[in-house]
Order: sequence, then structure tokens, then C-alpha cells
Amino acid sequence: MISTRKQNILAAGLLVLLIAISRLLRLHELRMNPDEIWSVWQTFGSFQQILNWTPYDWPPLYYVIVGGWWRVAGLHPVALRLLSILVFLIGVAFIYRVMRLLQNHRAGLLAALAYAGLGYGILLSIEVRGYAMLMGLMPAALWLTLIYFRDSRWWQGIALAMLLAAMFYVSYTSLIAIFMLGLFTWLIYGRAIWRWWLPGVLTLVLIAPEILSIRETAVQRIDATQTLTPGPLGEALYNLFWNWFGPLFWLWVLLLIVASAVIILRSRSRYTLVLGLWVFAMPVLMYVANPWLGFFSARYAWWVMVGIALWLGWGLALMGSWVQLGSGLVLAVALFYPLPMERYSIWGDTISPLGDNFTWMQPRVRWGDGFVLDPSNACGGAEEWDYYTRVFFPQGIEFTSRAEDYRRVLYVLQAGREDPALLESVQNGRLLREQVGPARCVFALYEAPPDLTGTAFENGLRFHGIDFVDVDGQPVTFPLVGHEGETLYFRTWWTVDTPLDGLYDARIQVMNANDRSIAASRFALTTAANIPVEQWQPGKYYLVEQSISLRSSMRSGEYTVMIAVSDEDETRLTAPGVTADGLLPVATLHVKAY
Repeated sequence: MISTRKQNILAAGLLVLLIAISRLLRLHELRMNPDEIWSVWQTFGSFQQILNWTPYDWPPLYYVIVGGWWRVAGLHPVALRLLSILVFLIGVAFIYRVMRLLQNHRAGLLAALAYAGLGYGILLSIEVRGYAMLMGLMPAALWLTLIYFRDSRWWQGIALAMLLAAMFYVSYTSLIAIFMLGLFTWLIYGRAIWRWWLPGVLTLVLIAPEILSIRETAVQRIDATQTLTPGPLGEALYNLFWNWFGPLFWLWVLLLIVASAVIILRSRSRYTLVLGLWVFAMPVLMYVANPWLGFFSARYAWWVMVGIALWLGWGLALMGSWVQLGSGLVLAVALFYPLPMERYSIWGDTISPLGDNFTWMQPRVRWGDGFVLDPSNACGGAEEWDYYTRVFFPQGIEFTSRAEDYRRVLYVLQAGREDPALLESVQNGRLLREQVGPARCVFALYEAPPDLTGTAFENGLRFHGIDFVDVDGQPVTFPLVGHEGETLYFRTWWTVDTPLDGLYDARIQVMNANDRSIAASRFALTTAANIPVEQWQPGKYYLVEQSISLRSSMRSGEYTVMIAVSDEDETRLTAPGVTADGLLPVATLHVKAY
């Protein structure tokens, strides 16, 4: 039999794992907004430069941590968001510890689920912003406060001071959260509040240099916030709680009402009184103080979500086992519910699509490709280009205005507003292969055939070369090498000098040194759009994609890839360079066998 203690540890561990999965599954959903990109971009320097570049309304600690993190884990958005998730999971663990300390194990599980399921908490725990770190540190600070006031050990006081100072150096909004901790302990412990002398004095000493350095900024902020008007109290509180709760707003309201009713009827604890003030009175106080503080928003008042989670965990744990189980399942579903990004994001449709476009572009780019940037494009700020280039092309990207020097061109444009001369130079002699992105920021891949002049067959058909490609259709660069029994994929390029009558097909053969065919593939000249050769029009490129399978037993060496074109009577057509057997050499294949 597993002991109760081990069962509790297992349950808590599985809960943290479930919450981690709910975050990891969302990593592909969110684009990096300009604030996130800027938060990372300004860490592209030395330690001293990061300090110098820290914005006036933020302390430096978060940026220093991010700068250290990406140097170890990488710059990709997924790697950066993992930092936010990992720190948030620490907060989830401490929410559980706090609630277990105040009540019991089940209350801890429910509080942790509530903390992780709040809509705005999900957003903050994934964003590359300092608030995710605060969501992790605040529960740890609350737990350490409870432990310190219980045991009064000096090392606990020092650890608490360092944790509070760290919160302050992550965000100035932590000052209100620290005030909440002080109010919490005063209402719970009464005259024992004097125990704050050690962590309080030490915290003040640690944050004093930063406070002194932002005196002018604080005065300017107070002057600016005096003009803020969040609207009528009822409407403002509704919007505030809607943001915290997210799209399942009325479900959260129902849980809050049920938990509140149960607490009022069944609990006489001083802790519930304080938690009630934390959840219901502090938002009102923030509303009243908004002209001076300007912190009445779901983002700046992030610490209220800690109180909401504890309140729900406490109240739901006072109910029967089946209600607890049902509530837990509902909260678990909330972990995976889609976020209303159109409401949460202040950027709307202006978020740059560069992340999506670069993701599309990376596997398609080959050495020797040209990059042409149309001045009309509206893809994003220069710092966003710099960030995504570092992520996907750390070797850098060099843009050119001479498209004619490249066979393949990646053209960045705004649809309908292209520079006419530049567009003509890109399109001349090339076929639009693929494109991605919204109209304001289109990445278009144009490609010319391997042989611009081509080989003219006697019937007016002209062969412009062959490209071998991988299973995803991307070109295979030199050398072309295969395994025994491997299937090789290729595309052939064609034009017609005059419209053709009748049907024609082609045959690809792999020949050994003795001119013996060891692999062959015959196919009709019909494009992927099902356009037969007799409907091809002069002046247009047509691509025919096929495959050929090598023998399962071959010798190592070089083989010649050859092509033949036949009419309906299976008579092979002649062309310059064609052998007596009607075969035109088009490529060299290397095979390595044992």
C-alpha cells in the first residue's frame, strides 16, 4: 500500500505535469507581440548594455535573466516561452504548498488548478514578459512569509527579503503585492507584525538604490495617471474580472459564488476574512487609487489572481468529495480552453507575421538564393527583422536589388503596392512557386529553371532541366547521392515553342557505366494542375513532378540520369545532345552501397 503522504506527492506531481502540458500545447498558438520581441531584442548586448537599455518603467532583473536564458536555451520563441512556463510552474507548486499549509491537501490541489486555469494567468504564464516571473515568485513569497511568521528564524527572514527584492527588481508593480503581504500578516498575526523588522529592513536596503534612481520617473507617472479614467466602478470591475477569468467568465463567477457562500456558512477562519479582502476589496481600492498609481488593470494587478486561487481552493475544499471532484474536472478543462487573443491583445491585427513567415521560409531557403525586399512591405519593425533573422538565420540574410543574378528569389512585398520595376525583375524568367503571409507582408518564392535556354526537341517541346527534391519538395543541393533501393523525387521543367498536337510522355533512366539501365520511370507530360501537354501555351513554364526507385542491390559509383521523350507511337524524339538511343544526359547520381 502506498502511504497517504506518497499519494499526495504523486497527485501534486501529476497536477503540475498536467498544467505544464496545458502550457506546452499552446506554444504554437501565440505570435510574439512587439513588446515580447523588444524585451528580448534589448538583451542583445553585454551585461552593462542590458542595464543601460532597460526601459524607464521597468527594473533590470527580468531582462538580465532573459539575456542569460537565451544564451543557454536559444532565441526561438518556444525556448523563450519555456522560461515563463517553468517559473510559473514554481508558483503553482507554492500555491499548493500555501493552501496545504492553511487548510489541507485537496484545497491545495484545487487552488493550484484555479491558479493555472485563470484565463489571464494562462496568457501571462506564456508571454515573454516579466509578469510570468512574478506569477511564480509571489506564491513563493507568501509561503515563505507564513513559514517565517511561524518559526521566526533569521535565515527565513533573509530569504524572504531577497525574494521580495527580486520581485521588485522584476517589476515595480510588485510594490502593491508586497503591501498586500504586509496587510495579510497584520490582519492575521496582529501585534506580531513587528517580526517584519528583519525582512522589511533588509528589503528596503536592497531596493533603495533602484527607488532613488526612479524618483523622477515616479513623479512623471503620477502626473500622467491622474488623467486616467477607467470608467464607472461596476463596468470597470466587470472588465477587470472578465480579463482575469477569461472566456469561461460565467463559469468562474459561478465557482466564485459557490466558494464564497460555503466559506461564509462554514468557515470562521481569520484567513478567509483576509482572503476575502484580497479578492473583493483590493480591486476596489486599486480603482480608487488609480489616479495616483495607474495600476487598475488585469496585468498590473496580477497579484489579485493569487488571492482568487486561494479563495476558490479554500471554499471548494469545504464541500463534499463529489463536488470537489467535479470542480477539479471543470478547472482542469479550463486549462485547455482557447484564449480570446482578440480581446487580450492590445496589438490586434498589427502583430507582425514575421514569425510565421520566417518559419515557412527557413526549410525552403537554399544556398545561393537571392533575397529581395520591396520597399512597400509592412512586415514589422527593424528590431523584429533583427530578432527573427537571429532566430532562423543566425548566419544572416543579405538582401539585394539585383534579382537577375539569382535563379531562386525570395521576394518580400505588400500585395498590390509592389515597385513595378522590382516586381518585373523578379518575375522575369521565373515561376511563382509558393507564397505565404497576409497582404501587407507576403513572402513569395520565385524560381527559374536550371537551364534558361533549354533543349529543343523536334516537335517544339523544350526541356529546361531537372531538379531532384526531398520528400517535402525542397531542392536537393549538390551532390546528388542515393542509397540502394531509395526512391528519388524530381521535377522537370518544360516549355513549348508552339502549341503541340497529340500526347507525349517522358522516361527517366539511371544508367551505369556500361550503358545499362538499372532504374526507370515513365510518365505522361501532365502537370500537377492536370494540364496535358497539348494544352500547354508558349511562354509559360510547366513543372512535372515524378519519382524513381533505385534497385535494392547496386554497386557504389557514379550513374548517369537520362531523359527521353516519346510520342504516341513510342517513337523517341531527337534533340541536340540526345544519344542514338534517344536519351539526353541530365544529371549525375552518386550511389554508396555495401
